[in-house]
Amino acid sequence: MKAYFKIMVALAVAILSAAPALGDTWNVGDSITYTLSTAVWTPYGYGGLFTITNTNTGAVTESFCIELDEHIYQNDLVAGISDAAVAGGRGGGPDLDPISSSTDWLYAQYVSGNMDMDYSNTAALQIAFWILEDEVTSGEATSWFNSTLHHTTNLYVVAASSYNGSYGTQVLNLRAANGTPHQSQLVQTQNVTEPAILFLLGPGLFGAGLFGLARQRRKITK
Repeated sequence: MKAYFKIMVALAVAILSAAPALGDTWNVGDSITYTLSTAVWTPYGYGGLFTITNTNTGAVTESFCIELDEHIYQNDLVAGISDAAVAGGRGGGPDLDPISSSTDWLYAQYVSGNMDMDYSNTAALQIAFWILEDEVTSGEATSWFNSTLHHTTNLYVVAASSYNGSYGTQVLNLRAANGTPHQSQLVQTQNVTEPAILFLLGPGLFGAGLFGLARQRRKITK
């Protein structure tokens, strides 16, 4: 039985040591670089699917823009991580603009690879985030984007609009070296925190112990 406990404890230590905290991944003052793999153009600026790399920690994430009229630049710095965009673009004005629960939920579906619906159309996802954050009106979306893209966008918006609560999405606020606010990007926090991992491992350790004890008793009675 001791052998089972040793194995499970070693597994728990390995899992915990392999799960970095969000603060270790994105820290204020870190520098980022990015590539844009799916571009969505509007009269106010562009967005789409970004792959953002933290040049200090090596963290990499796929992300989308929140504001329509702010921009991202190579070697921008992390100004902070929260549930709100700084200088919230067209839809939020000059102050902090908290992201909606709908945006939170929709981005979580993309990151988790939810199979209930096809969330692979990243151009439509970007437009949906802009609509959900009041950066783009439905009328603008109709005139700026083709009907097929607009149809998929509407499916995403309708699916997300009925959700409330928190789903682990936060905002990576960026700035220039001189402090000027730049584009804010969506990031997903860890879905399972260390206490939760311990909670999940607890029943496993207990079950493994019972299984090992049962095996030992069967050996003794034979």
